[in-house]
Amino acid sequence: MFSDITEHKKAEGRIKASLAEKEVLLREIHHRVKNNLAAIMGLIDLRGQTIDDETERTALAELSTRIRSMALVHEQLYKSEDFSRIDFQDYLDVLVCHLLISYERSSDIRVSVAAKDVEMELDIAIPCGLIITELVTNAIKYAFPEGRPTGSGGCEIAISMEYDGDAYTLIVADNGVGLPLDLDWTNPDTLGLLLIKMLGQHQLQGRIELDRTVGTTFRLRFAPVSIHSNSILRLK
Repeated sequence: MFSDITEHKKAEGRIKASLAEKEVLLREIHHRVKNNLAAIMGLIDLRGQTIDDETERTALAELSTRIRSMALVHEQLYKSEDFSRIDFQDYLDVLVCHLLISYERSSDIRVSVAAKDVEMELDIAIPCGLIITELVTNAIKYAFPEGRPTGSGGCEIAISMEYDGDAYTLIVADNGVGLPLDLDWTNPDTLGLLLIKMLGQHQLQGRIELDRTVGTTFRLRFAPVSIHSNSILRLK
């Protein structure tokens, strides 16, 4: 009997040691991924400084911003105690701050974020982060042109993410000038809109709705199913 108890304690100790080792390895993996993505951003930024063409420089800057949205997920995972999920509110706060500073609009555009108590797994957080990056970037660049009457409320972008136990609902809305009426987002001709469609409909297998009544409101609802086999990298 005493021998069984001793063996049980030894086995329990080995399991705890194994779990601790795996946690260290996971933390190191997320740290290295974040650093590798940062290095890629640095190379892109350096390349951008050597290019004279404004269009090409802008494209590289936007690419760097997309990569940063992915790196921030790994940074949040590295800092968290749970290496499989991130606090999406904390992630969005950092992401939005970066976007406003990058486009020098932090003083004239107000962005509200509502994602309290929403935790998200890595394979869902990254595509959601990319979608939000595209939508907020588009709003910052085009929804509030200089001289646009914004009323007493000013220029506003609202981001919310909710989970009702069955599905996530992401809403990104602005009170800007709205998308052009002749723009067909279901048949996108820009990389940003194409990414939104591919990530939202194909990778997350969600339903996208677009409301242009007042400004622009984007709504995406999707269930937290496994999406490994639906990566956009696999799409033809």
